[in-house]
Amino acid sequence: PTLSSQDAPAEKIITDIELTLEKREILIGHDDPTITVRAVPDAAYTPALIFLVDADTGETVCELYDDNDYNAHGDSIQGDGWYCNRYPVDTDFGTDPDVSEDKYFRFYAQFEESGVIHRSETCELWVTEPFTDAELEIMEQVDNAVSALLDSPEWKKADSRERRELAISLLSELSDRGYIRFDPEDARSEAYDAISYEYAAGGLGAIGLEDFRSDRN
Repeated sequence: PTLSSQDAPAEKIITDIELTLEKREILIGHDDPTITVRAVPDAAYTPALIFLVDADTGETVCELYDDNDYNAHGDSIQGDGWYCNRYPVDTDFGTDPDVSEDKYFRFYAQFEESGVIHRSETCELWVTEPFTDAELEIMEQVDNAVSALLDSPEWKKADSRERRELAISLLSELSDRGYIRFDPEDARSEAYDAISYEYAAGGLGAIGLEDFRSDRN
């Protein structure tokens, strides 16, 4: 059964369920996409079922049981007020083999009794693909370009102001190619002695403007 309550009046919704997801992140190809879900209502209530709802669509995606059927639902003790089930998360959403894609799933648990909706807070689950070979190759090109700059005679003889301009020039070029995300205006601030950037595929990098010193690092 589907419990439709997205349009229920606010005064008929009580937030008194504790919802727990076994994982909050899934890396496709590395983590088991099936997670155990647990909902614990207020001790005053013993519903036959609790429903796991997709917060974005309002659709029931899973039923949670307090039935001591560990093999089927992951519940160990009947009547202890812990409602559980194993939910297979849909990880088949990637559309481009050269781009690592991700998706946030949002869930809440709920049941209805005497015209009142008992509901949990919304929990998020982040599902992501690992970096693709194409993305890793681009990231390596970025790293090689940064290393070449840091090893260059021009960089080694430059002061911090000159190094900032050299780094901005290189990172702007890499940004124009679509290899990184970079804001040259933010990088011109002298408040920091490093310039940060983000790989297009995700993940952060930085270029330090000062030489390493053991007494300061």
